[in-house]
Amino acid sequence: MFEIKYRINETFVMDNNGLDDSDVLGFLELMVNGHSYGYYHNKPFSENDCLWVWLSHWFIDLLEMCQELCHSDYAAISDISSYCAWIEFKKVQDMVYVSIIRSNENDSYIIPWPPTTINELENKEPCENSYETSIIRSDEGSTTLRLVPFDYFEYGEWHNEAVDFSNLRSEIISKASQYLCELHNIDKKWLSDKNIIRIEALILSALSTNM
Repeated sequence: MFEIKYRINETFVMDNNGLDDSDVLGFLELMVNGHSYGYYHNKPFSENDCLWVWLSHWFIDLLEMCQELCHSDYAAISDISSYCAWIEFKKVQDMVYVSIIRSNENDSYIIPWPPTTINELENKEPCENSYETSIIRSDEGSTTLRLVPFDYFEYGEWHNEAVDFSNLRSEIISKASQYLCELHNIDKKWLSDKNIIRIEALILSALSTNM
């Protein structure tokens, strides 16, 4: 069973009004077969709250990962708030095996996504002191999705938790859609934010993609 729990910091949203290059502060927790990654509570917010994350960033990564697994068998999401932490998704037929992994393996290719031409991908020079098996796709530094398995890593708190791909995909699309609706109800100005526009496009793409 795969479930996403999230919560928007409404005060932050109302104070920021969807400024360019902004994101939405909140809590997010991934639940996988009783295991969890991230943080969430439903009590009143307090000044002592910590472990905030950027919610739009997470939903973009999750939607892109879901799209990748429609036509490939591997993707890993970087947790930018935690050094060397990744959430790994390995697809085998109709099942996805989810793991927390830790790796400081350098990445040999960092490319803007999508590349302008195929030559941009083929001719990209490896970074210095890096391994040759890694590809990362990055959009202006805001989204990091790894498409090649790590050679050097160790498992985190739990690993190889099996979930049905249709459940994973449905939950991601559902919660991303709910996230947009909540932002609309809090402050419509956020709907013109480039990250929100991107999430809308990814949802539409996911809904039109055959598994």
